[in-house]
Amino acid sequence: MSSALRKLLPKYLQGTGSHTDLSSTWAQQDALPPCVPADSLLTETRVGPYEVLRRLGDGEFSTVVECRAGAAPETYALKVIGKAKVLRPSSIVKSIRNIGRVNREVKAMRAANHAGICRLFDVMQTPSHIYLVLEKGDRDLYALIDDYPGGCPETVVKSATRVLVLALRHCHNAKIAHRDIKPENILVCGDPQTWHQNPDAGIVKLCDFGLCADIPEDGGLLSDFVGSPGFFAPELLQRPAYDGARADLFSLGAVMVELIFGHDFFGAVWYPAYESFLQVDSFAAALAEALVRVRCGPADRPPAAPPVQALLNGLLEVVPERRSTVAELCEEPYFELMRGGPEDSSLLSLTFDQANGKPSDAKPAKRRPRSAGRTLRASFAAPVAARAPAPAGARPAPTGPFPPRKVTPPLAEGVPPKDWARTSFAVAP
Repeated sequence: MSSALRKLLPKYLQGTGSHTDLSSTWAQQDALPPCVPADSLLTETRVGPYEVLRRLGDGEFSTVVECRAGAAPETYALKVIGKAKVLRPSSIVKSIRNIGRVNREVKAMRAANHAGICRLFDVMQTPSHIYLVLEKGDRDLYALIDDYPGGCPETVVKSATRVLVLALRHCHNAKIAHRDIKPENILVCGDPQTWHQNPDAGIVKLCDFGLCADIPEDGGLLSDFVGSPGFFAPELLQRPAYDGARADLFSLGAVMVELIFGHDFFGAVWYPAYESFLQVDSFAAALAEALVRVRCGPADRPPAAPPVQALLNGLLEVVPERRSTVAELCEEPYFELMRGGPEDSSLLSLTFDQANGKPSDAKPAKRRPRSAGRTLRASFAAPVAARAPAPAGARPAPTGPFPPRKVTPPLAEGVPPKDWARTSFAVAP
């Protein structure tokens, strides 16, 4: 490993691993390039042609650093995935599943060629690490919401949500369900004041496809429980199988709640419903109460505008069959995505409004600590015995004990245990 990377990566990602640690399984992943010796790829300051600059953030399996190619001014995000961290010594089945998730992430990002989705430029593999060269945003949506303690202006909400709708349309047409949509997994490019100046810039970009899944061609359902509390759809707990595309849309609605009302309202009104998600009946009742409070909005401001409220109602519908679809969202007059008359209407590729809202001059509210992106993985039994029978064609439901809610240790010094709320779960057999 290069000395530059050794300084930037946490110790758990510096291990060289063993050449026999499922190397044949890694070699079978069709989206990954051939493995090359580390000394042929790494130098003191480079990974292949990319110069390592600084550390940007950490995940469970990876660290992201900034890099650039040669003397070009453009910089990229280099995601360094440690193979030893992906493996599970106690379970070869889970190890193979995690390797498959890395492969699926690369395959999905290569298939997703859209301005509203983070681009994948390059992939490299050594015996101990996978290196992904990705498009780099200026910040993520979580940080953007920090600029607006009382919630973002409607123009910002509309511009960002419109691009996310188009990004999800592209993913779902490519038979990809993201399954972990939240502000931390949405990159922001530029300032909202300038979004209207470059309609092809993307302005926000969906990223981190580490928990994505293939949507079955035959219309089959998914059964593994993944996502982040505060954002995953209720049917993931209430049903033995679910539609991944419809679940993504509920998550988009939860992102809209945080965009419209800000971190504090989200943390005080919306998230508490998920604190009881292991008790399905309690979770359903708490979520219903949270939905009523979202419709009313904060006491010190009027409710959301009728078009915005209608969108929220459609996205946050707890019955997935009644939830708004991507096709319906694209036809919403609010987004202004359709042009022409009823006979010749067509979808615009990307359109933006001029965002005239400005960040508040008031002192930002104290935000909830950001999670370190750690993913919990285990097996679980259905938390409610009275589930409906699995639909025909659904993938087998997982079995085993569900992990206790507070098993996650503090993610970093000074981060309170409750911060697991922003954590992604991946629960599968």
